[in-house]
Amino acid sequence: MKELLNEFKVIVFELNYHAYAIGISSVRSIEKAQAITRVPFTPPYIKGIIYLRGEVIPILDLREKLKIIPKHELTNQTRIILVSISESVVGLLVDAVTDVYTLDLNSIKAAPAKNEFLQAQWVKGISIIDSQLVTVLDIEKMIESDISQHRNEGGKNVVH
Repeated sequence: MKELLNEFKVIVFELNYHAYAIGISSVRSIEKAQAITRVPFTPPYIKGIIYLRGEVIPILDLREKLKIIPKHELTNQTRIILVSISESVVGLLVDAVTDVYTLDLNSIKAAPAKNEFLQAQWVKGISIIDSQLVTVLDIEKMIESDISQHRNEGGKNVVH
């Protein structure tokens, strides 16, 4: 049982050929990319909504959210990672999903204070998986900050 406390399961995905990971505990499913319906008056990183298994789900483009360039077109490898956070279901548009890994918590090093691609408040740390540097994102904090921001603006919240 002690080993389980020191482990962190993550799903690894790509954005512009770089590896990122999020904790698997909030992941509901991984879906192939599909047509996304644009919603007016939403931030640019909210690509729109999809209708999946009876639910309307907002789709966030993680490349755009994290200000990773260049922009990309959907390919056969593009996936939508559905996450459930704060009673909200949100789809995360990523270039490709690589695999699921179990990390030793001690292998996750503190994030650098400044990263040109990421806002540090959304980074749990950096780890190495199969000789590749992987940025571990705090997706819960990222989505919760979006939900809070949109509620505070008093506008219609597409992420709820």
